Amino acid sequence: MLALARRPLTRDYLVEMFWGEQEEARARHSLSDALSHLRRVLGRDAIATRQAEVVLAEATCPVVDAHELVRAAAARDHGRVVELYGGPFLDCVYVGSASFDAWAGGERGRLEALFLQACDARCTALARTRQWEECGALAARWLAVAPLSPSAAVFRLNALKMPGTAEADRRALAEYERLAALLRREYDLPPDPAVAALAATISERLASAAARPAAGDSPASPPVTPALAAPAAAATPPRTEDRTGEGHAAASDATPAGHTDGTTELPAPPRDSRRWGVRRRRALLAASVAVAALLTAAVIVAFRRPAPVPTSAAVVAVLPFAVRGGDQYAYLQEGMVDLLSTNLDGAGALRSVDPRALLGRVARERGDDATSADRALAPAEARDIARGFGAGLFVLGDVVGAGGRVRISASLYDARRGWKEAARAVVDGTPDELFALVDELTRELLAGYPDQSPDHLTGLAARTTTSLPALKAYLGGASEYRAGRFDAAETAFQQAATLDTTFALAHYQLSNTLLWVGRGGWDSLASTGLRAVRHSARLTRRARLVVEAYAAFRTGDLDRAERLYRSIVGAYPDEVEAWYQLGDVLYHGNAPRGRSFVEARPAFTRVLAAEPEHLGALLHLLRIALAERRHAEADTLIRRAGALGTPPHRAELEALRAFAMGDAPARERALRTLREMPDEVVRTTAMRVALFTGDLDAAERIARMLVAPQRAAEFRVVGRLQLADLALARGRRRAARAQLDSATLGASGVVRAVALEYRALHLGQEFLPVPRAELKAMRDTLRRWDAAVPPTPFPMWAVYNGLHGHIRRYLIGLLSVRLGDLAEAERQAHQLEGDAVARTGDARALAVGLGRSLRGHALAARGVRASALAAFESGRALATEGLLDAPFANQATDRYARAELLRALGRDDEAHAWYASLGETTMDLVAFAAPAHLRRAEMYERRGQAREAARHYARFIELWKDADPDLRPAVVNAEQRLVRLRSGQGVAAR
Repeated sequence: MLALARRPLTRDYLVEMFWGEQEEARARHSLSDALSHLRRVLGRDAIATRQAEVVLAEATCPVVDAHELVRAAAARDHGRVVELYGGPFLDCVYVGSASFDAWAGGERGRLEALFLQACDARCTALARTRQWEECGALAARWLAVAPLSPSAAVFRLNALKMPGTAEADRRALAEYERLAALLRREYDLPPDPAVAALAATISERLASAAARPAAGDSPASPPVTPALAAPAAAATPPRTEDRTGEGHAAASDATPAGHTDGTTELPAPPRDSRRWGVRRRRALLAASVAVAALLTAAVIVAFRRPAPVPTSAAVVAVLPFAVRGGDQYAYLQEGMVDLLSTNLDGAGALRSVDPRALLGRVARERGDDATSADRALAPAEARDIARGFGAGLFVLGDVVGAGGRVRISASLYDARRGWKEAARAVVDGTPDELFALVDELTRELLAGYPDQSPDHLTGLAARTTTSLPALKAYLGGASEYRAGRFDAAETAFQQAATLDTTFALAHYQLSNTLLWVGRGGWDSLASTGLRAVRHSARLTRRARLVVEAYAAFRTGDLDRAERLYRSIVGAYPDEVEAWYQLGDVLYHGNAPRGRSFVEARPAFTRVLAAEPEHLGALLHLLRIALAERRHAEADTLIRRAGALGTPPHRAELEALRAFAMGDAPARERALRTLREMPDEVVRTTAMRVALFTGDLDAAERIARMLVAPQRAAEFRVVGRLQLADLALARGRRRAARAQLDSATLGASGVVRAVALEYRALHLGQEFLPVPRAELKAMRDTLRRWDAAVPPTPFPMWAVYNGLHGHIRRYLIGLLSVRLGDLAEAERQAHQLEGDAVARTGDARALAVGLGRSLRGHALAARGVRASALAAFESGRALATEGLLDAPFANQATDRYARAELLRALGRDDEAHAWYASLGETTMDLVAFAAPAHLRRAEMYERRGQAREAARHYARFIELWKDADPDLRPAVVNAEQRLVRLRSGQGVAAR
């Protein structure tokens, strides 16, 4: 770590990294021991300590291979990169620290990515110069690291077949079969279509040559260029066109009949309404007679026998086991009822029938046979007994003892399957191992338990933990999670992960749940996800891919996460968890990539088709429906989600519905309810009302609730920040500044830091006219500011812990661009990129992203537009989701600049996408809505699309109608253009 850092690291940092779980005194002693040992190996002067810092002497490690590789990659020396890369960084090194794992994983991923990029570039160069032998060898190394890469496979097969002989073709086909078998065995995936097509071409040529033996070996066909743009056809849902003309994945195969986009289609009435009415009255009369007859029969039957107890799929009855093998095992006839009932009770939603009551019923039903241990109950008898207790499940089994060993088998029967056997388990061992055997029997039954959820991970969990208590806690968490009771789910998953620290699915679901309850911080989400990957060896390949994709998502590698999820749902269309997480990636991760979150609609629709009460899918879909102004659909989804959610959820939903539908009485009711809600509910409701209904007045009324004296101090500041964003969204920069000034009154630490950063960021927006004196004053303030801000546990600001120094440099550079001081901007970019070398995780990602983005702004100011776009693209930060939804790391300013460059280059379609991405996910983005609408209006007008231009001009005018005087000329100009467009197109009334 010291060698890679090439700078002093604090003792606190090293202690937390390697010994964070020890007591502080012991951890510091461990660090001292480690440094002493390293000095004995490397020399007394190898490691220097300066008060609280530790540094490795330059002379000790003049050359570090990882640094050499990074430098070679920067110099585009691809041959040197592949020469230096010797395998995964610190492979098989494990120190038992989540922080270390995150650091090592980040380094490993970074170096591996550089290697893979070099492989691609180098193989392309070798293929062009027809150095096929070297190309094939490198492609083999590439495949060893990235077996799912279709490019690597195509290069490898092309290289093998290039001699043009039949033997070469056979070698290429053998390699293809090896790759296909590997993909089936390790990933349950077919080869990429491009690879399969190349193999088919080779096979056809070989067959053709075999059909003409006299002609000898036929020459090989020209090499096939790697086809990487299109994924496997099966991996992407079919596309159709919606009413807006934007493509979306069709979900007709997953949508119940009569439903489209969450709304119900009613059949049209017959053409002859009078004849239809007569038939309807006759049908009603017949139905009334039938109902009366049935009621009469029901009354008669009710007096003859008691009403049956309704059965529940969550209640299980364990019946006495048949026992053979001697009297020493007879106690297990009833003993298994007690043991297995105890084990099954509380496993998820399962509840066991009381053993005493059940055994009493069995004794009464069977009479003298109740004492016969080897007389097994027939399934029909067991079914009737189970029904008497309302159990929709029952267990029958037998115990066989012989030769000092005991064999126990059990079957689980399910009413939902016509009382057929749904799961079977068999265990074998010695009588001394009885309790362990019963635990194993329970796990096997639960693994086959036909849970109502389509989530296959629930059954898999029973096979991937050796701890029955951990499994029961996990299943309980899964039930709570599906019901939307996330606090209870977090407790259960945390218990499961504590009881079995290697339980990968417990760590995975805990990370998911922490996201919903908003506790633990984004670093906890990422580290918990990475812990699931570390312990995923026991999972199936299918589940392992889900876990790996999730870790990629939570650590900010959005492109990789999307690729993995699409490959999973392509191979396994029934994988509900992957569909949901794919939707989440597109919903939260599309905006930073210049795409709309509306792309998430098909994925969430697939989730609801499989699991109609999936709260997460309902919440995301209703927000998308509101954004698309599909109010009828949104209303239906809000009602469905409201029936599942908790009171705080329902308060937000009612506010969204009231303000979206324009229901005045409902608006006032919603506001009264929100005043009594927790601070976080008020914050998110204000944000979502602004984003998804476009009603900034309503959002302001809700945000003002946060600044009330009874609110927590941090949330009062958050309220000021929201009010500042809403003021800026209306072009009222002075009002926004007043809110930020109010937030900083008497403040220090992180509050002062956040407010100062907000003010500087507002001044840095290129669409706002700001006097040079004000820009220079703010830059001078930032230069004097000590950005060493103490960390905070407050979740909204904790994402910036340790990052304020990076943000300070970025803001100085951004203001310098506005002042025309491009040399200063480039110096700050250079410093940021230098800072990134010795940092890890989000600190590295943000430093690299902001540094390259600054270069993009400077290049754009110089008029070098293509290079500026490349800088912005390379500067997309791979940060955790918490930062993706936060200012600076969401890179909204840079995204707007990118849209401006594309517009200037005449690439209007791309520019539209980037402008549209500003305003979908977080409150700070509402400030970009008005200028984005103005730019889109200008582009549509330039194309002659008057209707679209008029719509965007109208929205711009509406947003900035009360703008500051220095912004009024833009509004007046838009008003004049709108009048001309409407008069010219005859659409004034519309």
